[in-house]
Parts: sequence; C-alpha cells; structure tokens
Amino acid sequence: MPIEQLAIKKEILPQKNITLFHLTGNLDAHTFELLQDALNEAFSAGRYNILLNVSEVPYMSSAGAGVLIGGFTEAENNGGKLVIYGMRSEVRNVFSTLGILDFFPVFDDRNSAVEAV
Repeated sequence: MPIEQLAIKKEILPQKNITLFHLTGNLDAHTFELLQDALNEAFSAGRYNILLNVSEVPYMSSAGAGVLIGGFTEAENNGGKLVIYGMRSEVRNVFSTLGILDFFPVFDDRNSAVEAV
C-alpha cells in the first residue's frame, strides 16, 4: 500500500475561538507527527477549541488515533474541546475496533460540529 502523505490546512473560525484543521491523506505511523505538531502549535497559542475535518482521511492507524486522544485530553484539561467531523466508515471502523468511538464527539457535518464546541 503506498503511503499517502498527510496534508493539514488550518482555518481560524472566530466563533468560539475555534481552530479548524482540514486533514487530507492517511493519518498513521508515518504522518501522525504532522498533526501532533499542528495541535501543539494551536495549544501553545492558547487555542483549545479544535475542530478536525477528517472527510479526506481514507485511513487512520492506532498511531493517528493516539494523537487524537492526546489532543482531546489536552483540550479538555484546558477548558476546550476537540471535535471531529466527516469521518469515513473506514476510519470509524478503526475507532470502533480500538474501542474509542464513543470517546470523541463525532459529527457528520461542519455546522453540527461547530455547534458542539
């Protein structure tokens, strides 16, 4: 299976001081550090309301899920939220297999996700 490099586009939403990350590509052992760095940059800037658009993530491994768990915990510990939307069935299956699907607030669309932050 070829490695599909992860691309991250950041968008700042003024409502609720949200940092939205649009992820494209695989989130796995080869790419998880890119997301980890992006989240750490937001947290260092005091931005703890995080929205992740994963609609263009065809594959996520346990390494990628681990970054999300760490980001979720950091956001919650600082009064923020990490919310995910656009999860494909393949990624949802990984979350279900790992037993963490109910751990995250997951929404189908951006508007619902923004309201949940």
